[in-house]
Amino acid sequence: MEIDETIIWLSEIAQSFGAHRLVIDSFYAFLSRIDNTAVLNEKFYNLVSYLNRLNYTTLLLGPSLELSGARKTEAIHSTVQGSILLKSTMMQNRRVRQLELYKMRGVNHVMGNHLLEINTSGVQVFPRLGG
Repeated sequence: MEIDETIIWLSEIAQSFGAHRLVIDSFYAFLSRIDNTAVLNEKFYNLVSYLNRLNYTTLLLGPSLELSGARKTEAIHSTVQGSILLKSTMMQNRRVRQLELYKMRGVNHVMGNHLLEINTSGVQVFPRLGG
């Protein structure tokens, strides 16, 4: 599948529904097929710019930054408005989930890991104290 045509096709479908938000999981499937770093950066920049022009709130889901490779990480961080990392560890036989605002352009936020719970009320984030 061709990346540019696929993104246009997805946006046309989203527009036909009158969507305001778009989630692409996993956008790394697009990027993994590109070996040339310059082409990768260009394609990713064009993707984000195109979706921004359409005025969508867009979430691009993918594996952890460590798993994605340095060249993909550089392309992503230089282009997107923000990066949110979701983490999960076992602590005393209990799953502990955390959220980290890795990057958030133009927004004041508390650095570090914040506890995250998924329960019957939905998703709750408990910001750590301090800055």
